Amino acid sequence: MPAVWAVLLLLGLGALGVRGCLQCDEAAREVLGKLRDALVPKRFAQEALQARARILLLGMEGPFFRDYALNAFVGKVEVDHLQVVASFVKNQSSSLQHSTLKDEPLLEELEAFRERVVKKLKKYLRSYELKACDPKICEFLREEVVNCLHCQKSRPKCIKTKYCFVLQTYPWYLFQEMQAWNPALATEPLTAEDQANKNTYDSERVQDPLG
Repeated sequence: MPAVWAVLLLLGLGALGVRGCLQCDEAAREVLGKLRDALVPKRFAQEALQARARILLLGMEGPFFRDYALNAFVGKVEVDHLQVVASFVKNQSSSLQHSTLKDEPLLEELEAFRERVVKKLKKYLRSYELKACDPKICEFLREEVVNCLHCQKSRPKCIKTKYCFVLQTYPWYLFQEMQAWNPALATEPLTAEDQANKNTYDSERVQDPLG
């Protein structure tokens, strides 16, 4: 099986059962699925472009945003802010469906769309992390938050310092973020040092999750 089709199969199977972060808003997930159905393969003449567009959109429907939130941040976002991102996705998806773009220009616009969504989500993930990691204000937070791993809503609470801004502290997560953007990187191994650090961190996080 060609590598690109293997990736498509895995992404397709994964997207069916994934709920997390942006996918916690069912309407946003449905909109992304409808966008994929409307654009692929109809708007792409070349099979290679069809495959790239399908991989991108399946990733957005599946674990892409969940993994980004968990790997680059603490994986929690305020409910109101998540709704803002979901509304943004719906509006952008509608514009793309009604555009006249095709082939390479459309693929470029899909990539730009994903980047815009990431930037908006990043803004709110970072906003919550800055507040929850600040011992001077975290105890006074009242806005309900969503856990991007399980879609559970809860009251905000202070986050232990060792879990704050782990992407800056643990460089292997840069690699994981790149994997999310480009599934072909999934075959590249971590260095022995990064793997050891990752195993230590993951073990601590399971035992004592986020304070």
